[in-house]
Amino acid sequence: MSTLRLRIDQYIDDLRDPPEVYATIYAVDETGARKNTRQELIPVSNRPETVKTIEVAAGHYYVETVLPSGEFLSDDFSIKLGETRDIVLRPTESPHEWLSWQQFAGNVQTPEPSVKRGPELEALRGATVVDGRFRRSRPRRTTEKTLHLPVSKEPEVENTVRWLTTTNITGPMSWRLLAERNSTNPRKLIAELNSGNSPKQLPASVFDSQHAVYRILIGHDAAGADDPGREPVYLAVERRSSIELLRLPVPWFMVRDGHWAEIEVAVQDPQEPTSFCSSVIVRDNAFGVLVGYLSSGSLPAVRQLAETAKELLYYKIENPFAAVAGAYSLIGTAQQTADESWHEWVSNLMHKFPHVPDGAIQWGQLKMRMRRNSADVAEAQEAFMQAYARGIPFYSLGVRWLLEGLEWVAQDVPAAKDAADEVRAIAYRVNYRQPFTILRVGGATDV
Repeated sequence: MSTLRLRIDQYIDDLRDPPEVYATIYAVDETGARKNTRQELIPVSNRPETVKTIEVAAGHYYVETVLPSGEFLSDDFSIKLGETRDIVLRPTESPHEWLSWQQFAGNVQTPEPSVKRGPELEALRGATVVDGRFRRSRPRRTTEKTLHLPVSKEPEVENTVRWLTTTNITGPMSWRLLAERNSTNPRKLIAELNSGNSPKQLPASVFDSQHAVYRILIGHDAAGADDPGREPVYLAVERRSSIELLRLPVPWFMVRDGHWAEIEVAVQDPQEPTSFCSSVIVRDNAFGVLVGYLSSGSLPAVRQLAETAKELLYYKIENPFAAVAGAYSLIGTAQQTADESWHEWVSNLMHKFPHVPDGAIQWGQLKMRMRRNSADVAEAQEAFMQAYARGIPFYSLGVRWLLEGLEWVAQDVPAAKDAADEVRAIAYRVNYRQPFTILRVGGATDV
């Protein structure tokens, strides 16, 4: 036998344990035919000692994988009897180490060759939000210069990110409230969504002339010991004539690591005025891979991670937001209508966490897909109407599933037609390339 040592050479900032992605390994015979296919979890790390070691027979092999960013990596090689062979797959390098999470998720745009980049600014460590309060972390020399992210004489985006502290974006009125905001003044839009109050500006944790990253940490105490996450947390990113509204899944507890995760928001000037400029990730290695594949629509990869999805769903009390991600993965890839043990966990998401609309959406979607009898139909109808009444989902896929469900319910329930119309007015403003809900508000013609 021979030994393969496999690794994906990519730096992921601040990780104790590297994320892992599935790679497919084929043995290739003299005719080029593939045989003896196997799949292995391969670590993503720039540390040479962090590898996946597997035993194989001597011969010629081909290995391939797809990252959450959608980047395809492959290599072919031969290995002799008794040989130990290191195979390292190298994806596109991140512009900066502090953009590594965003690069891994596929959120970093490649600048157009004709764009002249400005001089890189020294990194600025700003404030982290801890338990609802701003805390200075890892201070470095700061600058008073206002940061712009320019690609033209009239930049589309500045690094102005605001924390909506008294938001009125709650309940069934959320849909109409957001759809009716048609101002082209970003400050006015933010004030209207923040109950007329001035929101806090969130300083960038680190930035250069093209990108800005904001890191946010909210723990259990910020939301109340008995009901974490009930108060909605939104950020608003100012654009030239509109805003991007980001719904944050906080507080986020990492069950495996036993501590709270940072939410990372990145802002960059879009290559096209109609493109989105912001992205949201959770710095949680167990979660990031799964949701990355989910948002990119890579269902085969999601199916491979089914056990991770079940684990996230099982620990719904500790982290309902991660449980919701697990449920999306399991429901989205379900291939049979028979009852399974995890179905009850989805029902619990709906009934025990009314402040997370996604649970009701998922229960409705599950029952609509099964549709074995009139009871399934009635449960699905009720779930979709409840989900609409609970307001904006945390996940972009939830907006799509909710609209699909309401349009189906409207065939039998007249009130669902009006609800579907209101959700539809928001659905076309959502960035479905991002896992968490990000939508454009205002700017009558630039959505």
